[in-house]
Amino acid sequence: MVLGRKQTEIGLIPEDWEVVRLEKVAELIRGVSWRKDEANKGGVGLPVISIPNIGFGTLDFTFHHFLTKKVSDQKLLKTGDIILVGSSGSIHNVGRNTLIKDLPTNKISFASFLALIRRKKNEILSDFLYYLVNSDWVDFKKFVKRAADGKYNFQLREFQNNILIPLPPLEEQQKITNVLSTIQRAIEQQNKIIETTRKLKKSLLHKLFTEGLNGEEQKETEIGLIPESWDVMRLGDITEKTKQTDQRKNPNNKFKYIDVSGISNKFFQIAEFKEYLGKEAPSRARKMIKANDIIFATVRPYLKRVAIVPEDFNGEICSTAFCVVRCKRETANPIFVFNCLLNDTFVDKVSELQRGSSYPAVTDKDVLNQKIPRPSLSEQQQIAHILSTVDKKIAIEERRKATVKELFKSMLHKLMTGEIRLKEVEV
Repeated sequence: MVLGRKQTEIGLIPEDWEVVRLEKVAELIRGVSWRKDEANKGGVGLPVISIPNIGFGTLDFTFHHFLTKKVSDQKLLKTGDIILVGSSGSIHNVGRNTLIKDLPTNKISFASFLALIRRKKNEILSDFLYYLVNSDWVDFKKFVKRAADGKYNFQLREFQNNILIPLPPLEEQQKITNVLSTIQRAIEQQNKIIETTRKLKKSLLHKLFTEGLNGEEQKETEIGLIPESWDVMRLGDITEKTKQTDQRKNPNNKFKYIDVSGISNKFFQIAEFKEYLGKEAPSRARKMIKANDIIFATVRPYLKRVAIVPEDFNGEICSTAFCVVRCKRETANPIFVFNCLLNDTFVDKVSELQRGSSYPAVTDKDVLNQKIPRPSLSEQQQIAHILSTVDKKIAIEERRKATVKELFKSMLHKLMTGEIRLKEVEV
């Protein structure tokens, strides 16, 4: 028999599903607060997790506080609990949550900035409840208010009393959970592949920049060990001068603008940009860039906002908060130099020169005065090829991860609304 769908107060759901209030199947518990004399950082007492421990679907058991006060059993973590950020300075953090699957000890509490969603009836599975509260049915932001101190607070009781959720039969809950868990494991596997490849890239960077490709003797220099045949050069000596332009002189000219915030310091590429007409140009929109330029953010340089300019940004504009590094192609390979600028030693030396407390920054001159290693152009090109191959591998795995995440998002919606039914399917 094919079951139909019915209209409910939360929308269309399968006929054999119920609609219940969250409070019927789960309780919400606020974390514990303490006075200064009731906690320590020395590892004595009851360990407590706080906001830094909560990731997006991850939980870190590195403890920074230990309580000497007595805590009720209700405020001890249990497997199957969903722990979430209940108060934060950012609205985007409130509601961030993870399912507790394993605990290093059964005596762990949680801070008052956090909250638990704890299953209280056997008619809902913990894993299903976790996926449900991360689906379209639940909007945490509707229950967030900003307090006088500027923090965003989650209205726990209001959420518990007002959220309505669909409730399939237990057998179907289990099947839904199996499918979503399988996809989630695939995402976790992609994360491991990407992390391993990133570690390989970091190891290669160190090896190639200290030993080169030819197994030469090494020599000690002001930037550390490098192969005997390599030179140490000032960055500014192997780069061309770049120009600034005033876009407001061409009021109807449309251009792409890259600001510091548009650079991903995870992927080291341009992640976002804005388009403006010349008459709308921000005051910082003055540096013209070309393909294969390297843009290095001079504001908070330790954040490593560095990217190579791709072809589709040739002739566009970036902020004056970047140092634009344009290599002399007869002496320097842009990809080799780009990786030099990502090197921790280079970034640390630049960061030591930053000035200002609220807006710490360095100048273009500070960046261009730094020293980098310089092998022959042919060796630069070979090293650039090796590192580019690893970067391409990372990019491929990131795209695969994005595809699986999109599949998870789609399946989460379709399974949680009953658009796809697993009732009669063996999973």
